[in-house]
Amino acid sequence: MKNLQYKFIKGPIWCDWLAKASSLGVSTGLVGYALWFYAGIEGSHQFKIDSMVRTLTGLTRQTISSSLKRLANAGLISLYPKRGSYPTIHIHSDKLSRKCANDPIKLG
Repeated sequence: MKNLQYKFIKGPIWCDWLAKASSLGVSTGLVGYALWFYAGIEGSHQFKIDSMVRTLTGLTRQTISSSLKRLANAGLISLYPKRGSYPTIHIHSDKLSRKCANDPIKLG
């Protein structure tokens, strides 16, 4: 998966979830987008991440780990850690509104 040229995020993706994740910091927002990429690949909101998350985000393992903890503390995900390995993640989107498809996008 070195070449990301033809990769895309499969939706639906909840805009308010991404907004909340991005408000926790740039790195945390990047990790959030990567998690939705995994959800699209797996077809589920629960999945195990792997080293591909580093390729998708360009972040170090330590930064990814701290970003995952921020997302968990914000209630956006549940973490199921495994010592010496990447964790299993469960994305919580059921508590958020689904509204955003028709929302106007404000630029500038």
